Amino acid sequence: MMKPLFRATTQKQTHSRSGIAFIIEMLILLALVCGCFSVLIEMFAYAEQKGEDNYSRVEAVHLAADVAEAFAADPLSVPEVEVVDDLVAYTSVTDEPQSTGTLYTATISVYDIEDSSPEEGPTLYCELETARYVKAGER
Repeated sequence: MMKPLFRATTQKQTHSRSGIAFIIEMLILLALVCGCFSVLIEMFAYAEQKGEDNYSRVEAVHLAADVAEAFAADPLSVPEVEVVDDLVAYTSVTDEPQSTGTLYTATISVYDIEDSSPEEGPTLYCELETARYVKAGER
């Protein structure tokens, strides 16, 4: 027995209803995928911002370490303010004379010049304290 060339009207209605259901399912799936992508994009943007902040902090620590090394070499030759890129290092040196020499202490504070608010001022990235003892007659 051969199949009829044309379907009955009831079969056509079932076929078009399943097509509409498929389209609705695809639209729901598309909305879910777009929602997932928007969340992922926000997460990547947040991670990028945190990465930039961490890079700035690492650069600030390197600047503080460089100033501390210069202080260790010669405590009196360290400038009070040193600007590198968008970071500024403030160095406060105090001396404490002793019977056999002088104890020099330094506080190094590194700030971000560009990231400042009028109320709070510049952002402090790191602060480092160090000391060096210089014997009398040595320099």
